[in-house]
Amino acid sequence: MSNASFVHLHVHTEYSMLDGAARLKDLFSEAKRLEMPALAMTDHGNLFGAYDFYKQATGAGVKPIIGCEMYLTPNSDRRDRTRVRWADGGENDVSGGGAYTHMTMLAADADGLKNLFRLGSYASLEGYFYKPRADRELLHRYAKGLIATTGCPSGEIQTWLRIGDFEKACASAAEFRDIFGPDNFYLELMDHGLDIETRIRQDLIRLGKRLNLKPVATNDLHYTFDRDADAHEVLLCVQSGSTMADPKRFKFDARDFYLKSPAEMRKLWDAEVPGACDNTLEIEEKIGDYSALFGSRNLMPQFPVPAGRPRSRSCARRSCAGWSGASPAACPTTGAPRRSTSWTSSSRWASRATSW
Repeated sequence: MSNASFVHLHVHTEYSMLDGAARLKDLFSEAKRLEMPALAMTDHGNLFGAYDFYKQATGAGVKPIIGCEMYLTPNSDRRDRTRVRWADGGENDVSGGGAYTHMTMLAADADGLKNLFRLGSYASLEGYFYKPRADRELLHRYAKGLIATTGCPSGEIQTWLRIGDFEKACASAAEFRDIFGPDNFYLELMDHGLDIETRIRQDLIRLGKRLNLKPVATNDLHYTFDRDADAHEVLLCVQSGSTMADPKRFKFDARDFYLKSPAEMRKLWDAEVPGACDNTLEIEEKIGDYSALFGSRNLMPQFPVPAGRPRSRSCARRSCAGWSGASPAACPTTGAPRRSTSWTSSSRWASRATSW
């Protein structure tokens, strides 16, 4: 692997509804053009794009890394709907008005992806409060096979740093490191030129050194090309129910949320934080195969069939026998069941439906 390469590990595709504007086809085409070996998907709180992402990535010859930007409770039980304030409740405090924080998670293999699916399901079924939220208990239960990071500025660690509590930020990061394991928890660094990133960066780097967390550079990718920034701004208007004419509308304060080239990312980080870009390649090498979940296989139950008898005819006989037991008048008691084209067509349909 060339040390001039890079892998994007924080990517919001079109499956981050009303937030991500990066179409999969464009993402893989651009990643291939830039000779990137792999690409992640980390959509907001959901994984329903995982199969589409996997199929398109493998078809394009780009290694898929399936993940999620999970919403976490602010160190509370997932069933607790109380808003949490760690400071004065302003913009530096817990995101979502005190409802949740963020964390980037990646599935290292098929078992890890199963655990990520479970996390997402429980977060939706039991932890939903504005967003599907997981808590510490779920992380402990399903951390196996997952790689996680300290997350974006809305993550728990950066929130503690913003409100000026370095020790609590360290305690939080140490807890997550122990949950995922020291080799599977990274210090995530972003640079879009935003004040919310730059004012705590040195404290974040200092925290990483204290806890021996490897740094990893990401771009909070929401669209594929830099020219897509305007279209993405319109999408955010749809999300917030506002218009481009509204000066107070929700929008991003930079135009850097695109799929940057390896050269662009290394220009940002190689001098300031050596290894931050190389560690994206380290993570890529840790990612295994997901084909056990997505590979094509026949899921139809297999039953013994007498030699020389078509499966459809055996199915008809067994069905008729069972049916006659429940309703004797419904099926003849002697002779072979009447042949029907419905059995043949049903057999063909079942074969197609279960061979995905």
